[in-house]
Amino acid sequence: MTQKKLQVGDVRKKLLTLGFDVSEERIRHYEKLGLYKSRRNQKNDYREYSEDNLQNIVKLIILIELGTPIQVLLDDDKALIKQRIETIKRALNILLPQPTQ
Repeated sequence: MTQKKLQVGDVRKKLLTLGFDVSEERIRHYEKLGLYKSRRNQKNDYREYSEDNLQNIVKLIILIELGTPIQVLLDDDKALIKQRIETIKRALNILLPQPTQ
């Protein structure tokens, strides 16, 4: 089965549906920094993303939007990234407590 090829605008739309208003220029900028890679369409040279790497791109951009330093992501420091995610989870539990039953 062939995966749908997504473009920068599709990545932006996905982020918007999640509440993150990230410009196409910024998505391209993060790619230039080396956070992720796209394939290039040979016919029009547009960036193309697979459904598989879309989720990874979205996670990286959300981490950046929530204050994770880009260098931590570039270094692929899994321990620091995991620590950052756990901090975000704790903050969410405080900000959005679960209703008592």
